[in-house]
Amino acid sequence: MGKPFTKEYLDSFIGKKQGLITVLSHFKKGKNNLNYFRCKCDCGKIAEISTKHFFNDNQTTCGRFHK
Repeated sequence: MGKPFTKEYLDSFIGKKQGLITVLSHFKKGKNNLNYFRCKCDCGKIAEISTKHFFNDNQTTCGRFHK
């Protein structure tokens, strides 16, 4: 397992756009306290995306749009 992300590192993504989503904030969720980004998609939907999917799967939409 890799090093956990620092708050400063996750903060650096706030306001950045990846594909159709813009990162609004980050938070921890669940019993394992996993990192998530709260993002706004160009379609207007607010989505909670795990940092795992954001970084490893290069998630670029809320899921409403399909390739």
